[in-house]
Amino acid sequence: MNRPLHDQQFSRRAFFRGTLLSGAAISVQGTPFHQTDQPAAEASTGDDIAIHVASPAGPPPLGAPAETSVPFAQGRLPRLEGLSIYSPESKPVLAQFRPVLHWPDGSIRWLAVAFEASAGPGAYVLREGTTPPPADLVSEQSGRTVINTGALTLSIAPSAGGWMEVLSAPDRGGASQPVVKGMSAADLVLARHDGKEFRASLDGSTRRVIVEERGPVRACVRIEGQCRAHDGEGLFRYLVRCTAFRERPEVHLQVTWLNATDAPSEQLKDIRLCFPLAFDPARLVVGCERGVYDGPFLKDWPVSILQEDHNWYWARTHNPDGRVQNLSTGGCNGEHAPGWLYLQNSDRCLGLWVPNFWEEYPNEIAVAAGELSVGLWPQGATEHLLSKPLLPANPQGTPYEMTKYWPILPHPYWAFLDRDKKCLDARQGMAKTQEIVLSVWAGRDDTPSFEAKWWRQSLRPVRGHLDARYVANTLALGPLSPRDPQRLPELEGLFDESFGWLDRHIDHLKCYGKFDYGDFKYFTPSTDYLCTPGTKWGEMGEMAREGYWQNNEGDQLLGLLLYYFRTGDARAWERCKIVARHLLDVDIRHHPIWGMYTHSYGHCYVATADAGAPDHSWLLGLLTWAGVSGDPIVWDWLAQCGDYLAGLKPEFVAGDARTASVHLHMMCAFYRYAGDQKFLVAARATAAILLKYQNANGSWPAYLGDAEKRHITGFTDHAVMALADLYALTRELSCKEPLDRACHYVTAPEGVADGMDVAPLAIYGLTVFSEITGDPRHGIAALQSLRKLRTKQDLSTDPFGRGDTWAEWGVNNPDGAKGTGRPPQFLGQTRPVTVGFVLAYGQPCLAMIQRQNYDRKG
Repeated sequence: MNRPLHDQQFSRRAFFRGTLLSGAAISVQGTPFHQTDQPAAEASTGDDIAIHVASPAGPPPLGAPAETSVPFAQGRLPRLEGLSIYSPESKPVLAQFRPVLHWPDGSIRWLAVAFEASAGPGAYVLREGTTPPPADLVSEQSGRTVINTGALTLSIAPSAGGWMEVLSAPDRGGASQPVVKGMSAADLVLARHDGKEFRASLDGSTRRVIVEERGPVRACVRIEGQCRAHDGEGLFRYLVRCTAFRERPEVHLQVTWLNATDAPSEQLKDIRLCFPLAFDPARLVVGCERGVYDGPFLKDWPVSILQEDHNWYWARTHNPDGRVQNLSTGGCNGEHAPGWLYLQNSDRCLGLWVPNFWEEYPNEIAVAAGELSVGLWPQGATEHLLSKPLLPANPQGTPYEMTKYWPILPHPYWAFLDRDKKCLDARQGMAKTQEIVLSVWAGRDDTPSFEAKWWRQSLRPVRGHLDARYVANTLALGPLSPRDPQRLPELEGLFDESFGWLDRHIDHLKCYGKFDYGDFKYFTPSTDYLCTPGTKWGEMGEMAREGYWQNNEGDQLLGLLLYYFRTGDARAWERCKIVARHLLDVDIRHHPIWGMYTHSYGHCYVATADAGAPDHSWLLGLLTWAGVSGDPIVWDWLAQCGDYLAGLKPEFVAGDARTASVHLHMMCAFYRYAGDQKFLVAARATAAILLKYQNANGSWPAYLGDAEKRHITGFTDHAVMALADLYALTRELSCKEPLDRACHYVTAPEGVADGMDVAPLAIYGLTVFSEITGDPRHGIAALQSLRKLRTKQDLSTDPFGRGDTWAEWGVNNPDGAKGTGRPPQFLGQTRPVTVGFVLAYGQPCLAMIQRQNYDRKG
């Protein structure tokens, strides 16, 4: 085992050949490394749609509201009317509904739902009925937008002037008392490297206030514009979303900054959200790793909770004599700060929590006389960050561009830091979003609820989970079937292990940090991955992609979403949230044009086009997320990516078979979602390019029309996937015969080579084509190929490689290790690409295989 893994890989040629020649189902039994054993979900009955809500859902003051997104089959819900949520006791509860995405025929595809889980945890039901009609939480008063939940009031100045003005809570007599107040309340403040300040509150005519959602349960108001200096100069764009729930004292702030300037990057010392206090605190309570700090608030002793790395934070105070000292003489310091504190006196309290505080380091919560602030990029962490390995902004001469295929820096490292100016170097087109939860109290209840709700985990709403069979029947996620380990245990094992890999690897490989959390390392080598002379990377001395990030190649987000809806596994939902957030902020370029970057150093250092590469625009997971999340901004951003792809010139798309195939795949997906003919026109144009250059044996030349490279075959799996998509959409006969040849090619002894990392794409194409044509040969071949994938899956006890098809387990150099007692180890490499493709494209295949009963025919 003393050779690089690329010499050991099981080729797709051998993979498909072995599958077909075996001619029999292969069943591999094994216990997943980390799995929740869940039976297939029961279907919702009749027209009832079950929504399963767990603790800590319940009524106020300590219970959390519930929210979810419900899909509907095309045509089932033509308009929003006559819907209600019923408790487990069949009593109607307060609820509100908002259409998120529609089918091309105009009927509702995804419906955002928020409701009071007044009966606590249990199975609630969405059905026809009448919802109790209490007052709307949002109103307009003297031009201001006001959110009043009954437990808090937030007043927002009108568009083109002012900012958030006051956040208040009711006192014992019901009168509203300010807790945060001032023209700069919740102000986003940017400090540029030259010391110049830019504030969201100084935005003038470009500022807009949009009510995204209103109703009796949930209110959401978005403020957007550009941060400006006192002289009118603009810097980053901002989006601040304020969400609150009936009778809850929390306002959930989702704060996004976005660099849409014309420079390659902008350098900032500090980014901070500021909350001026409307009361004088007497008490300071801080959540710490090893307990709770509970002491007096000292006006002249500023306090800072600074998470400077994923494994260390400081809880410090500034002594008036100039010394910086540790709270509780160091007892409050630790590895992972929980990210919460509150300030209180006898009649008012302000609590604050920053979710993912340590995972998305650096972060800071700072308390000073008259103000509480959150450092979204705290200057105080810069000195420590500069001590880490830094990825240069211009490794090959031009800022944030790499054209030479060459190793630079392995993981771990830090990107986007200017060593000379000692500040953040925010790349053009980059965004970052974080959530801050504020809780207010002014005496209406006997005591503030913030800390009690922290321990109960009820500061945020509870996600309601749907029955897998109901979701599958809507087809809103495409072909899908509930998890059924009794029918096809080996394939469910394949998916469980693939999910386990994704679920473990962010934590095992320490994929933390402001711009990294939510992504996966492109590859992780073992000790036997030699790059010495004579090996593949011998000339370079290291693998050229040693520090790459995955950037969603394989569409891990889509795979996680499908796994979540098939299984109801809450762990998968939590992973979906962080992966989607990273993709939207960092892996998508937002200016001057829109698109997804290909995998690269620092997420965005390789740009073969203006915004990444169409051959890596795996956007289907984000299109799905636009409906599942209920976030209208997601669709706005994705629509701009789709418009860019649709407008690409044919000569650019025709560069190679992978570019053309992924472009065709995405145009089909956007057409399914939007129904806009421009996407179908673009899809047909790209399909014509693929059909023009197909080889006689059914394969494709990797570089299509490049005469000097016509002999190089490649990306046939991508082409089969994409053309099958178009054929399923249009039934165009011009695709049928080429697809049939391609399917025979990938399953023939001379089939596709170059490894099995993207074999699920070919399996997907086989299954789709088989289901449309009714030809069972390709469907049975697809099933057998999935089973063969399972046999190649690493099922060792090693948490790094288990679940992957790249990783191996054994003794390194067994001949040389004879007599040493050397134990087995992780060998070769492990990557997220295969597990991503298995989940994103293998799970839909399973649904089609079961529909056609191929598992019983083959």
